[in-house]
Amino acid sequence: MAAGALAVLEAKFEESGGDVQKYLPERYAEVEKSLADVRDSMARKSYGDVVTGAAAAQDALKRAVADARVAHAQSVAALSPSKT
Repeated sequence: MAAGALAVLEAKFEESGGDVQKYLPERYAEVEKSLADVRDSMARKSYGDVVTGAAAAQDALKRAVADARVAHAQSVAALSPSKT
């Protein structure tokens, strides 16, 4: 279960981390740190910490991805000529 939780987190981070890194680099660093903490827990065989840490990191990643999409949309809107 712990290995699966870590694998899912790593896959989601790999898949969506680029957008977060581009638009919200500070949030990317936070999620990256959370992922490193989960990996450390796995190395220490603290499987309960892996499961809870992975769940918390996935939630943080989901929020960061949503916020990055908003930031992207705002930057696109700022570049688009407004219609008056």
